[in-house]
Amino acid sequence: MLWLLRRYAYKPVLKMLDDRAERVRTSMEQAEQIRRELNEAQASAQQVIQDARREGEAMRAQIQQSNQRLIAAAQAEAREQRDKIIRDAREQIQAETERAKLELRQEVGRLAISAASRIIGQELKSDPRLHDQLIADALSGVDRNN
Repeated sequence: MLWLLRRYAYKPVLKMLDDRAERVRTSMEQAEQIRRELNEAQASAQQVIQDARREGEAMRAQIQQSNQRLIAAAQAEAREQRDKIIRDAREQIQAETERAKLELRQEVGRLAISAASRIIGQELKSDPRLHDQLIADALSGVDRNN
């Protein structure tokens, strides 16, 4: 009976237990392998994330530098345009001032001549000696200038 139990009951049960132990061991090895691969994948993912962050920071820094250069260039151009507008305005004001001074001199000269003509004309009519004196003064002034 022991022989029958051993052959038909004990051996198949041991074989089944051995097979089951082998499946458990294989499953455990597979689970351990999957855990290692998962850890490697997580480490790889962390590395990719860190690399992406570094690259993002580098890109952000480059963009900031580029923006600062653009802003500086725009400010410089604006200053140059402002200075040119100011220079042009000053030149225009200077030219208009000179033209106004010339017109004022001409007008003052015309008014002085007109006023002098009226005064001298009236006085010359009343005093003929004044006419001779004016001529003498003019000639002496010309002689002094030469």
